[in-house]
Amino acid sequence: MLFRLDKSLSALLCQSWSGQSALYARVLERLLIAHADGLHLFLIDPDIAKSLDCELLSDRARATARRIALEFPTLASITTTITRSIAVFPNGWPTTKQSLGPKIHWEVGINLLDNATTLRESAAIAEDTTDLDIIALIAQGLLKKGDHRMRVKMERHHGGGDRINSSIWERRLDKRLIVVLVDSDIEHPHDQLGETCQKAHKALNGYSLPNELLVLPVREIENIIPVLAFKCLFELDPNFQLRLNTYEAMFQNGFWKYLDLKDGSSCDQLRLVVQEGSAWCPQKVILGSSCMCSDTEPRPCGSSRAVGNSAQEQ
Repeated sequence: MLFRLDKSLSALLCQSWSGQSALYARVLERLLIAHADGLHLFLIDPDIAKSLDCELLSDRARATARRIALEFPTLASITTTITRSIAVFPNGWPTTKQSLGPKIHWEVGINLLDNATTLRESAAIAEDTTDLDIIALIAQGLLKKGDHRMRVKMERHHGGGDRINSSIWERRLDKRLIVVLVDSDIEHPHDQLGETCQKAHKALNGYSLPNELLVLPVREIENIIPVLAFKCLFELDPNFQLRLNTYEAMFQNGFWKYLDLKDGSSCDQLRLVVQEGSAWCPQKVILGSSCMCSDTEPRPCGSSRAVGNSAQEQ
């Protein structure tokens, strides 16, 4: 997460810490150390950094403030690509959240961060921690592509099954920054979001610290993996290669998003998806030459084999 000091707080710091030295020192110490440890980014204007060079902060925190000031031009350029940020305001400032296109900006009072656990790694919760591994891999690849020398760091937590509600509340009680990643569980474009998503939204409701619920725009995490990746993973699997043309057709016409790649989909299931989503796609799904079932005999033909679990691991 990117943290910045608002100008109003910066002005107070320059006024001999405004009589709230202990509070400011605790939070700023943690912010600076979190930056030094690579847990968060803390952007400080060079002029403001001068006010942090005082005996209320540790030697390491003060050295970090000086380094941030020296690296300000580089850090400032990186922030243009960051889509989540938190501005720290004076004590008692109300928490607000602003969405600016793809970016989300939070404003919080410095007192809200006055907890020993809040500025640890962001707490990431998913139905399966493997989901978070995949997202971290994608994020790290994007950072590398952008030539950014940052690492993706988060504290992974399992929230599968009935654990999603309790896992969120445990992090809430621990006053953590929370991000929750859930599958949409949708089987066609007009389907409703799954029960897990609804539970997560309810559990996060009313939480005062920055948090976010990320709902995958596909059925499950496996569905964000393109066919090309599966083709490479199962290069030596003759059954997968036999159905490759079918998969590529499904990917092109959009059905790939809604296939059950974990347990496999039968032709009968696919016909139901087409029927329920008929307003979205009038054409029938191409089942491929490997399909041996008929309209009157809805037996699993393996049009979509169960490839999700093994793909996740690989």
